[in-house]
Amino acid sequence: MPPGEIAQAAVEAVPESAAAPAAEDPLARFSEVPVRISVEARVVGLTVRELFRLEKGSIVATLSSANASLPLYAGKKMIAWAEFLVSEEKLGVRIAELA
Repeated sequence: MPPGEIAQAAVEAVPESAAAPAAEDPLARFSEVPVRISVEARVVGLTVRELFRLEKGSIVATLSSANASLPLYAGKKMIAWAEFLVSEEKLGVRIAELA
């Protein structure tokens, strides 16, 4: 090739199946496993007699203030601190801090 001449090469796209395998997310196989999430609001001073007398409309006082962070569990493992909130007439929790 004479000096100053630019060589040209044909470039072909490599099909994905022929490319090197991408690193697979090791947690991907668990992404559809259902998990039970729960929030714990402590109640102290409730006797068994009071427990048996609970009925629809009963109010049970907790030790937590209205804006307190409560432990949020995935199964039996605490994963975060959460705060109760009302959104469109549904009760929910907002993650305040990850554990």
